[in-house]
Amino acid sequence: MPFVKRVVTPKYIARSSTSSSSRTVALRGGGSGGYGPPATIPVADNEFEALTNITLSNALRQLASLVFISNQIFTELHQELSSVTERSAGLKQRIDRLSQKVEQFDPKQVTVPESRPRCIRPD
Repeated sequence: MPFVKRVVTPKYIARSSTSSSSRTVALRGGGSGGYGPPATIPVADNEFEALTNITLSNALRQLASLVFISNQIFTELHQELSSVTERSAGLKQRIDRLSQKVEQFDPKQVTVPESRPRCIRPD
């Protein structure tokens, strides 16, 4: 089971609530990428336009956060693959050296010692 490195959760980017005493629209997920306090704007004639603009900016903040996390993932992946490439190149060099030694090996020049069969005593 792999360990969780990053948790990406969606935020409410346009949920609004109005209070009767102070007619303001509170937007959750505002601030810096959903981590700050909710953004509030006064309700005015351009309420829909303001709500649309804040919703769009919060959506862009979430996308920027997602891009940042994906950049981290791809950077880590690049580092891992670079280390695998270096290790593979080292293994290829070792295999090439061994293949050269095997090609230079002449089995007719090597003396094979005679061996006597050994007696194994049962215990």
